[in-house]
Amino acid sequence: PDDVPAPCRVRGLDGASILQIAVGLFHTLFLVEEEGTGRGMLFSAGANEVGQLGRGGTDLRMSDRSPCLVPALSGENVLCVAAGWDFSLAILEGGKVVGWGWDRKGQLGMGIQVVEGAGGCKEGYDMFCEPRVIELPEEQGGAARATVVACGSLHCMIATEGGRLYACGSNSNGQLGLGDKEDRRRMTRVSFFDGCEIRKIACGDEHTLVLLTNGTLFGFGKNQLGQLG
Repeated sequence: PDDVPAPCRVRGLDGASILQIAVGLFHTLFLVEEEGTGRGMLFSAGANEVGQLGRGGTDLRMSDRSPCLVPALSGENVLCVAAGWDFSLAILEGGKVVGWGWDRKGQLGMGIQVVEGAGGCKEGYDMFCEPRVIELPEEQGGAARATVVACGSLHCMIATEGGRLYACGSNSNGQLGLGDKEDRRRMTRVSFFDGCEIRKIACGDEHTLVLLTNGTLFGFGKNQLGQLG
């Protein structure tokens, strides 16, 4: 059925040990523990018109009502996932971040204007149809290792082991925490949080909340209805 007005058991992954779920506008990500190895395997379901399922295309026929494995990540250990409006991010073992889907506002941090056939995208405009590595600035001691990721409608935030917070995408209401309202197409350091240990990040449509390990909570972005508390 198109609508399910009462709770109904999700049977697409019956018997699987589900570690995490993430929900976008019209797509869902399921992080499942692989039996015997404990590795994280990523499944996706829902709309795929801009490649947000990560299956290598944008054909509407690839939209799927049943969870299917994201093939490009089948050999990876996926640690956590996040979903935006029409895009998706995942942290892999070792702290590497990959992203896919719609990148119109630069929310995947790729730093380029996508054209047909570029960067692993097989069709369409401003989109990546398969997981692609998101480059983070190097930190002291080498490559940055991501620990927390969160997505808003058109922006994303990534915290690292080295005590840094990075942001990219739409910044129409200051939701990137950079002190201005200019969009960013590359991961940009939010210097306010330098040296902070970040436990959790949550993103709304145009606002962001950051919780530190010491219990301090910060908010930034749109506050028209008092959503920052």
